Amino acid sequence: MTMPDNARKSLTSLSIDAGNSRIKVQLFKGGSPHAIRSAERSCLNDDGAQIFAELVDGLPELDCISVSCARLGDEEVFRRLLEPLNSPLHFLHRADPSPLNHFYTKGSPGPDRLAAAIGLHDFYPGEPAISIDFGTATNTVMVDADGGFLGGAILPGIRAQVHLLNSATGGSLPIVDPAEPVPVKIPDGTQASIRLGVILGHAGALDRLVRHHLAVLGDESVPILVTGGNANLVVPHLGFAVERAPNLVLHGLACWARQL
Repeated sequence: MTMPDNARKSLTSLSIDAGNSRIKVQLFKGGSPHAIRSAERSCLNDDGAQIFAELVDGLPELDCISVSCARLGDEEVFRRLLEPLNSPLHFLHRADPSPLNHFYTKGSPGPDRLAAAIGLHDFYPGEPAISIDFGTATNTVMVDADGGFLGGAILPGIRAQVHLLNSATGGSLPIVDPAEPVPVKIPDGTQASIRLGVILGHAGALDRLVRHHLAVLGDESVPILVTGGNANLVVPHLGFAVERAPNLVLHGLACWARQL
């Protein structure tokens, strides 16, 4: 997946990650990423077109635009909003054939997970690796030494769990801020108990999942990369070492753009 230096220098691309709550764009020029710009997902409609235009304002002429989006209707909106840039537009969920080998027999992996796998293999070429993305959902990805997508796990994210407890109990359990400190010893109330359960429960689930993944990969020394906005809440409580890649999906999209 690593491209020659001259290929990296000749490509100016825009990578767009349309997550559940925000949209992030990053310019890759000459193989180097520039500062990320982001906005609420609400700008992805006709009323928010001006906000999106400001998000991509001042970009140079682009060789390629690569997009990760999974929501119904996003593709049509992106085509309309990005048309003024007059650049080739590629959607990862439309890639045929898939940019990675995978073993799914029912459907295909989500575009964000594919992008994460592509970026993961770019960070660790020639060796198996694991990523954990702490977003609206927390998901794990395994790749083999050749960059093949070996699946992983998907579970409700930190904030999704907090809101689920509230809605499933008809509001009896409060919505808490999971960023507040986790009790060191005895929780002093219901909110502290929820934070303790959600954060440490999440860490415990990931400890077990990583043991499963390491067994699948057959190597206890596999590197583990974490990304996503909620990573800082859980990483201090994990029982294994990790490395950071704050924008793994955007990085994977840029790698895919080089392949195109």
